[in-house]
Formats: sequence, structure tokens, C-alpha cells
Amino acid sequence: MIRVGVVGATGKMGRVVCAAVADDPALALVAGVARKASGERLGPIIGRATDLVVSDRLEALTDAKVDVAVDFTRAEAVIPNAGWYAEHHLHGVIGTTGITADDIEKIRALAEGNGTNFVVAPDFSFGGAVMLQMLRIAAKHFPEVELIETHLPTKADAPSGTTMNTARQIAQVRSASAPSASKEVIPGARGGEISGVRVHSLRLTGAAGIEEARFARPGEYLTVSLTAFDRAPFALGAIVAIKAVATRPGLTLGLSPLLDLA
Repeated sequence: MIRVGVVGATGKMGRVVCAAVADDPALALVAGVARKASGERLGPIIGRATDLVVSDRLEALTDAKVDVAVDFTRAEAVIPNAGWYAEHHLHGVIGTTGITADDIEKIRALAEGNGTNFVVAPDFSFGGAVMLQMLRIAAKHFPEVELIETHLPTKADAPSGTTMNTARQIAQVRSASAPSASKEVIPGARGGEISGVRVHSLRLTGAAGIEEARFARPGEYLTVSLTAFDRAPFALGAIVAIKAVATRPGLTLGLSPLLDLA
């Protein structure tokens, strides 16, 4: 049994991850850490039978002899938390959105510094991993591309960490980019720009998340789209990472390597 502690256990994603860990016979949910609901029973919060009590102290992880710490907290908390996991020799699975490329390099250094392993992914869904591979292929052959993401109005960041990572991945492999002569009459009408890739963030009530990439070249138009109806797919990907992290030295970035896609 892999002993798992979830940090951010009472958050939107944390609750789903806790439930998925509790449901998996190969895993044991032994700690839940969160700023909110400290001192309350975790069971009613995640809808599962457990006697765990939510703690606001990271020390709850070591008290429970956790093997893997799963982090779905806030971007500004990731590096301090990752440093604490490394210091206490806990493997880490980090799905917190909004972390930067600089944050990733800091986590890589932590992993290399003391043999602690990390899996970091802005998107833990299977569909997201497959879609990213498709976009990397398309970007080599289509000079024009724009990304459109749709999330709930409660989404904390815009663009999402997933879309920012997608833009950077596309920029790494695209062979050429097509200039546009279109002038913005209203600033921001063409969206934002990440590594030369235009990004448009919509915040609307509806599905949990829609990621769409539109590619174009003379005579051809290609659209790749993924819709997540709830958060369950992201939790299932996190489960894969929890089971794999101990066997993957250093930093593993994204779910793709765990699915033999990279």
C-alpha cells in the first residue's frame, strides 16, 4: 500500500483526489492537509468513510508516515511546499495550476538535490496528455495556430496552467509562424500571447473545461478540442502519477511520459 497525503484536501480538486485515493485498493489515504476545515472530519467533505481529521500542518504528513504528498494548493505555495517535501524525503505529485517555468526548474533542482522524486503536471487528464501530443504534431506542419480555453467563472487564473503549458509546447516545435496584418481596434481583442502563440480565455458557466486549438495553413483548417465535464479525469491521472512517482528519478513533467506518449 502506498501511503498518500493530500495537501489542499478540501479544495475543489483536492476533494476529488482524496475520494479517488480512498477508492483505490492499492493506495491508503492517511493524511489530509488544508487551511480550511482544519479540525473537521474529512469523510463528510469527500463523501467517503474515513476517520481522518483535516490538519493545517504539513507535519501531519510525516506524522502519518506518508510516502507520497499530493499537492493541489495555490501557485505561491508550491515552492515552499515542495521544499518541505524534499527536506522530509517525501515524493511529490503536484497538480497545482499557475506554476511558472521558473518554479518547475526550482522543483527540478530540489529533486536532484536529495533524491526526492516529483511528478508535476498542469493537466493530469488522459485526454489532455493525448491532445498535447496531437498538437505538437500539428504545430510542425501548420504555421497558424490560436488557442481558446473555456472554464468556469470561478477559475482562479487566466490563462490556465494547462493552456500556458500547451502554448509553450507548441512554440518549441513549430517550424514557422505566419504574421497577421490585423490591427487591434480594442486592446486585447486578439487575446494574449505566450511564446508567440495567441491565447483566448473564456470564463463561462457550463463544462468544467474546454481546451481548443485551431490550426490553419493554405487550403486547410484543423481544430482539436477536448471537453472535461467534471474533475474526475484529472484525479485519475493523479492516481497514475502517485503509483509511478517512486520509480521515476528526479522530475517528471506532465502525464505523457507515464502513458508512454513522450
